[in-house]
Amino acid sequence: MRDVGGLWSDLTDLVLPAACAGCGERPPGMRHGFCPGCVAELESLRPGPARPTPAPPDLPPCTALGPYAGALREGLLAYKERGRHGLA
Repeated sequence: MRDVGGLWSDLTDLVLPAACAGCGERPPGMRHGFCPGCVAELESLRPGPARPTPAPPDLPPCTALGPYAGALREGLLAYKERGRHGLA
C-alpha cells in the first residue's frame, strides 16, 4: 500500500507536472521525468569502465553509465535527495 505522501505527490504531478529531473525546465513532451533534450543526452551515454584513483586493493571491475555530470548527475540527485523515486 502506498503512503499518503507518495499518493499526494502523484496527484500533484497530474495537475502540476514535475520539472525535468535533468535540467529543471517544464517543457512539453516529458518522458519518464526528463525533457526531450535530457532524454537525448541520457540515450547518448555508453557504459564504460570506471575506477577510483587510487583504486583500493582487490576492487572488482566497475562500470559507470557515463560521467557524473549533466542530466545523469541531476537525475541521480533528484532520485536520491529530492524523493523523485518515480525516476527508477
